[in-house]
Amino acid sequence: MRVFIAAFFLIISQCAFAQDGDKNRPKGKVKILGPIENVQFKKINGKRARIMVGNVAFQKDEVIFKCDSAIQFIEDEVTYAYRNVRFNQGDSLRLTGDEMVFDDKTEMAIISGKTVKMTDGKMTLTTTKLYYNMANDVGYYLDSAFIEDGQNELHSKKGYYYSKSHSLFFKTRVRLNNPEYKIATDTLKYNVQTEDAFFYGPTDIISHTGDVLYCERGKFYTKRNYAQMGKNTRIETEGRVLYGDSLTYKSNTGIGEAYKRVKLVDTAQNLSVAGNKGWYSRIESAFMVTDSVLFSQFQEDDTLFLTADTLRMFTDTTDSARVMLAYYKVRIYSRDYQADCDSLFYGTTDSVMHFTGSPIFWMSDFQVKSDFIKAWLKDNELHKVHLQDNSIMGRFIDSEHFDQIGSDSMDAYFKNGKLKKIDAFGSPEAIYFARDDKDSSFIGGNKTKGSKATIWFKEGEIAKLNFSQNGTANMLPPIDFDNHDLMLPSFIWHAGLRPNSIAELFIKQKEAAEIGEMLNSKSQP
Repeated sequence: MRVFIAAFFLIISQCAFAQDGDKNRPKGKVKILGPIENVQFKKINGKRARIMVGNVAFQKDEVIFKCDSAIQFIEDEVTYAYRNVRFNQGDSLRLTGDEMVFDDKTEMAIISGKTVKMTDGKMTLTTTKLYYNMANDVGYYLDSAFIEDGQNELHSKKGYYYSKSHSLFFKTRVRLNNPEYKIATDTLKYNVQTEDAFFYGPTDIISHTGDVLYCERGKFYTKRNYAQMGKNTRIETEGRVLYGDSLTYKSNTGIGEAYKRVKLVDTAQNLSVAGNKGWYSRIESAFMVTDSVLFSQFQEDDTLFLTADTLRMFTDTTDSARVMLAYYKVRIYSRDYQADCDSLFYGTTDSVMHFTGSPIFWMSDFQVKSDFIKAWLKDNELHKVHLQDNSIMGRFIDSEHFDQIGSDSMDAYFKNGKLKKIDAFGSPEAIYFARDDKDSSFIGGNKTKGSKATIWFKEGEIAKLNFSQNGTANMLPPIDFDNHDLMLPSFIWHAGLRPNSIAELFIKQKEAAEIGEMLNSKSQP
């Protein structure tokens, strides 16, 4: 684009009768060049006029223009040129039109006609009327113009050239097409010296790769193929849309960055990511969002929400699978489960979420915790959860009673998003409470140990518990309940950490932990 618009600048500046913007350079009067076939002097509307027909030629400073006939009002210093108006600047520049009016006092020239054309042999401007104020070095058109150079095409309702500031303005329905991109905007400003373009009003930039950039105020550094955009900005590429208060985009690398109120929407994956800073690579098909991240995965009848300091998504080059990394202060909320951990890894190859950094997982009334947690998804629902090392699961009954099972590792199985079975390995130990079917009063507390255990669930309740043959069990009546005996040593109920709504995802972990410790202390002496 910079070569194209610079060429337009060259034509306009040369068409301006070789004005260079020097205020101190003396400007001469219009001179008549001969021989002219027919010259007459008459009064027209009481004014002395020179009427010239055939082979008419004029000179203004260093510029010569010709026409078939002309009328020159001597006192007014106004010249009217008619038919076959033409102007040549050396061998390269040519201007043609049907009529021209030049006021030598105001140094205003107007070239008009059914078709007014300027060309330098490479680029052509076509319009119906072209204005140039030589005193101010301002050239413009007001009734549409079409500019082309073989590869580039530009159309606008109005166009202005300011020689002193080396600026071009294209105004109203501006359209620029070239092999690399298409631009549609309300106003385009171009500085010839810096070769920078400015956009004002609704602007669409469509690259040859299909990327669409939209803004209502922006700047394009043509030398670097680099765009800065503000006000209602977005980048659309390959089914993804990146929004932000401000955006930058480098077309040759396909890298975009967004700042403040950032949102990335992926329609193919039914997800969106919001934050305050975003980065996107078209070539790598990757993006990263940081600062108050909110990730949303839209499902048929539920939505998974995730917050973190940073979230990255990219394509694994080994198997073309999509990979998501979320790290630092990760929190998850969905209707069926919630989680809190330091970092999360997810890959579409096996649809497994890996939770690390003191992970805690909640499902219905159950809380699970271990050093590492893996969760398998099937059709966007929980299918299996694996707990590895220092695994413990608890179920809330009331503020003083919790069903619990602890072991080295566990596997929890789900059906239709509901917990159905747990297998516990490595010296499992369980504490659970039996209650009366009629009034739900406590019958006793059962403490059981073994080498392996399986627990079946029905409608969220423990339906059956089976320990290995070497297991031991001890049932305590309610009168002998002692909170110390009815809590596994490593069990803590983290009520305050659990996000129960989207809003609670943004509660700071320290604050949430303090709430949890306060609630937990009420259940222990």
